[in-house]
This record gives sequence, C-alpha cells and structure tokens, in this order.
Amino acid sequence: MVVAIPLSFGTTWMLDTIGLRITLILGSWLNVLGALLRFLGTLPMDAYKLQFPAVMLGQTLGALAQPLIIFTPTKLAALWFPDCQRATANMIASMCNRPLHST
Repeated sequence: MVVAIPLSFGTTWMLDTIGLRITLILGSWLNVLGALLRFLGTLPMDAYKLQFPAVMLGQTLGALAQPLIIFTPTKLAALWFPDCQRATANMIASMCNRPLHST
C-alpha cells in the first residue's frame, strides 16, 4: 500500500488519458506476471540465488499493479452510472477489490 501513494498520480493520469479498459488490462497482466514469478521462485531449484530475485521481482510487479486496480472503481462509476447511482456503484466496486482474508 505504500507504493500505491506515489503511483496514484500516474494511475489517475492513465485512467484519464488511456482509459479504464487499458489500465485494467495492464494491471491484470502485471498481476499475472508477478504471481507467475512468485510461483516460479518457490519451486525447488539447484540455483538458490535465482529464487529470491524472482520472488522479489514478482512482488514488485504485483505492487505496481495494485494501484492500477484499486483506483478504478471511481472511474468505473463515473463512466457507466448516472449521478443517482454512482455512490452505490462505487461502493460495490470498491468492496469487490478487497481481499477475502487478512494477512
């Protein structure tokens, strides 16, 4: 979440400039690549020196993807819903971004 604060400016610019769809696709691909790298870093390998950098790179990609996903509900509500439904749409979309477990 610390990374989300400085990246929020870039995410807001991306949402306004290139749009909601491309921003969500980019965030999704970064999440997929990050999860794949983290998974590959957990596999037993002969070269332990590659596991830690792979996991950290995957974590970094996931951290870069997080603002691209969590700042989209307000843009979604503004684009797709009328004024009288924006608060409800924003609340539902924001709650869908929350994890089901706490760590």
